Amino acid sequence: NNNNNNNNGIHDFGSLGAAPLQLNASSNQGVWKGSSGPTQIDSYDGLSGIQGPQMGFQKQQHTAIRQQAVMVPKGGDAFGDLAGIGAPVGLGGPKPKIVVLPAPEEKTDFSAFALEVPFFIPSKCGNGLNGGGLQATPAMYNDLTSIVVDESPKDVLNKFETILSTFSNDIDYSIDRTNYVITGQVYVNHFAVFFKISIWDEQDENRTRFEFRRSKGDTVAFTEFWNEIEEELYKEFSNAQGAKNNDDDGYDDMDMGFDDDDEDNMGDLGGLGGLGSLGGLPPLDYDFNLDGMGMEMNDNNNGLSQEDLNNFIQDVEECDPSVAYSFAMILEAFKVQTQFIQMVFNHATFIKCIIQNALTHQDTALVRGALICIENLCDSKSGADSLIGYNVLDRVIPLLQHDCDLIRKYSVRVLSKLSSAQSWKFNQNGLKQLASLKLKECQNKWENAKFATNDFIQQQMFESINAKLIMTK
Repeated sequence: NNNNNNNNGIHDFGSLGAAPLQLNASSNQGVWKGSSGPTQIDSYDGLSGIQGPQMGFQKQQHTAIRQQAVMVPKGGDAFGDLAGIGAPVGLGGPKPKIVVLPAPEEKTDFSAFALEVPFFIPSKCGNGLNGGGLQATPAMYNDLTSIVVDESPKDVLNKFETILSTFSNDIDYSIDRTNYVITGQVYVNHFAVFFKISIWDEQDENRTRFEFRRSKGDTVAFTEFWNEIEEELYKEFSNAQGAKNNDDDGYDDMDMGFDDDDEDNMGDLGGLGGLGSLGGLPPLDYDFNLDGMGMEMNDNNNGLSQEDLNNFIQDVEECDPSVAYSFAMILEAFKVQTQFIQMVFNHATFIKCIIQNALTHQDTALVRGALICIENLCDSKSGADSLIGYNVLDRVIPLLQHDCDLIRKYSVRVLSKLSSAQSWKFNQNGLKQLASLKLKECQNKWENAKFATNDFIQQQMFESINAKLIMTK
């Protein structure tokens, strides 16, 4: 009985959890003597299971045994069917096929020829009421530069695309068909004019109104641009109504703004004879005689001189705004001065300024003027060869990727003129590849384009340039 009691005490795991283990006990009660069966270790995880004593509690030792039974089925399929595991590839299977993949196309890095972003003075007239699709005519607009027509707004956009493209070669524009806005720039007598055409819906009359507005640029040039294009607009659009055919305000260019009914209200002006009608005045003579006024006049009537070219160089280096007027005079001198081209070639500093400063300028007006100047210099004998010696190709070819299409067109014209040189040379790696790539883009873009004159951009120009590129190593 005592033995049975002792055995019962030993196997009573509940008492072990209630009473602490006594290592120095004098009797057998409370002493752990091991279990009657073998102790199985479920898994061994190093020393991760060792924990330090918890603070604030009495030291206790607990021993727990977890028993786990695993049922193993009998038979050959105890661990699953291994028949699905096939033999290694290549042992009796089909032979692998050798496929030759094409080599990846190498992309040429043209970052060395990246152009600076063109600098434009922010326009005083931004999007305004446009920017949210087609809108109704606003309460305020310019009566003198706006016209109402019968065509729909969509038809007006389509007609403007044809009118503007054939109006002048010196024009560049973009059409926003979502917001019915056309923005662009045009050069009148070598002066830049930036314009904006807004198209509105005349909801009350079921008609369309469009307005021309100068966003920036020369004011006099814009007036001339509007006077010329106004004639075309009245021809192209049906039932066009604007300031030109509107007699309600009594405005007439020939009678100085007086209505016919106002002749009776002239009062005492009728007694002034010719002054009363303001129609008999002789033209003003602007050829004043300044003798004795202490002012020295320039007696040189031969046009521009070397000093004028020096002043132009100084204006470019100092970013003087008056350089736009100086450049216009220089471009006109190519037409009226027979010896002007030779004078330019004798001024090496001026040529370097055109190629190194003007061609790389952020102002598109200067870039355009420089390209026209180089084109005129190529017309002289051995002019193209002389310009090749100034490394002009290093400056002109990158302009084929200019943001302004007008600059790209003039670059094609200049390269066509330079193709008459005996040989070309490139001082930068990748310049030839850039020329071939961008020239192809321009040719595809303007293959069926319409211009004001047929000789502005011709397919023969691209052929001459490509032939020169093939000959150049």
